[in-house]
Amino acid sequence: MTVSNVTNIQSPTIHLRTKYIDAVGYIDRRKYQDGSVAVALITGKSQSDPGYIILSINLSDYDLTPENNSFYVRGNAEHQGLSKALVDTGLFKITNTAAANNAWFIEMQFV
Repeated sequence: MTVSNVTNIQSPTIHLRTKYIDAVGYIDRRKYQDGSVAVALITGKSQSDPGYIILSINLSDYDLTPENNSFYVRGNAEHQGLSKALVDTGLFKITNTAAANNAWFIEMQFV
């Protein structure tokens, strides 16, 4: 699903460390095609290096649409530590959990 840049929430520079991510950047709020919130860690150093890591997942195909200003991240082992790392930044909080297609997900929200 396509993700488009909508608005930078102007987060401070953060160092996000998880089992598979070790990157410095800032949080950018984007939108999926269906309008739900997508969250990215922007790691690029300039306009010519738009490096980013999409942190959220869109579950609209499973009829799971988070509340306004909320988003889902994977809760499985391959993304171990992502929700905790996001909460530790002070920018997010966990609001709920959900299950779809034999997997579980964590609903998060900007604070």
